[in-house]
Amino acid sequence: GPDGFNSAGAARTALSATLDGSTGAASGGAQAGKGTYVDEMKKELHVNGYFAVVSKRKEPARYKNKQGMYFFFEIGDKTGTIDVKYWGGDSEEETMAAYRSFKAGDVVAISNGVVKSYNDKLEVHVSPKDRNVSMARTDKYDRAELVQSGEKDVGEMVERLREVIRSVRSPGVRAALEAVFDDGMVAEFSAAPAAVRYHHGYAGGLLEHSLSMAAIARAVAEQHGEGLDGDLLVAGCLLHDIGKTRGYKIGATIDRTDGEIMFGHIPVGARIVWDAIAGAEGVPDAVRDKLVHMVLSHHGALEKGSPVEPLFPEAMALHKIDDCDAQVKHAVTEKRAAAAAAAGGGSALLVRGDKGRGYVYLG
Repeated sequence: GPDGFNSAGAARTALSATLDGSTGAASGGAQAGKGTYVDEMKKELHVNGYFAVVSKRKEPARYKNKQGMYFFFEIGDKTGTIDVKYWGGDSEEETMAAYRSFKAGDVVAISNGVVKSYNDKLEVHVSPKDRNVSMARTDKYDRAELVQSGEKDVGEMVERLREVIRSVRSPGVRAALEAVFDDGMVAEFSAAPAAVRYHHGYAGGLLEHSLSMAAIARAVAEQHGEGLDGDLLVAGCLLHDIGKTRGYKIGATIDRTDGEIMFGHIPVGARIVWDAIAGAEGVPDAVRDKLVHMVLSHHGALEKGSPVEPLFPEAMALHKIDDCDAQVKHAVTEKRAAAAAAAGGGSALLVRGDKGRGYVYLG
């Protein structure tokens, strides 16, 4: 096996519950090195390493022309994600046991999986019928190898956050920001992702997204002069997604919290802002109300999750800036993924979304 992961036999020794239904020997030692990374995968490469289970697909299905069953799921590490096809044997019971033995958010170790190309897209094939191929759930892993990190230094971004707050000239708006961003909130805010996957889906992603929006906001405000309150708009950019500090949890993968599922980050964020400002001195009621409205309306429409729609220019600008930064970040990420797929022997075109939109890597 390549890339520092031990041989197939040694890898299997570290596993406690193999997915083909057999039982491996538990290991008291440390997990072997990470092994193969997703961004290294090319056609016919043998995959040896551990990966987070990002998602599971529908239950196992039967082969069309022969006996046996198969199922799909998605794995990932800090470098990207890729689909896995598990080709079960003749025993329906063993395949179902394999499917039920892990869930999204678990970590699995793969030994001697093989990268294939199907419909110009790379995927890992695992078949326990083949000699020396195995896959198993494991609790021996380094989380830093699995969860993507951003390219920008978090400490430097925290300093930038403080600079942006100090640059706000309006005393009432600056007082509001200082009330919200105490030391505890700065720590939470700088550690949080902005999404599970779509854009800025990594620790520090929320801070990066918010700072990017604040920079765009200053440029937009400059273009519109006195017609747009730049300080209010910048504050809205910093505060709009603050509910996401309570909305995500980072383990082997980034997942939504129960609070995010039940309430959503928008009302939670509005409550955080309201409560912080309510006890602060020097914040006019009008500033408080506008900032809370901007948090509540930043998705732009009721059908997109905002309980109210933007009612003044700064709120509308915030919605558009948020959408712009998220869409552009996603497009840049897709471009990089397409380039990686092309380098690995896959297609340079990656289609995303139910409308068939995609991004072509042109070099």
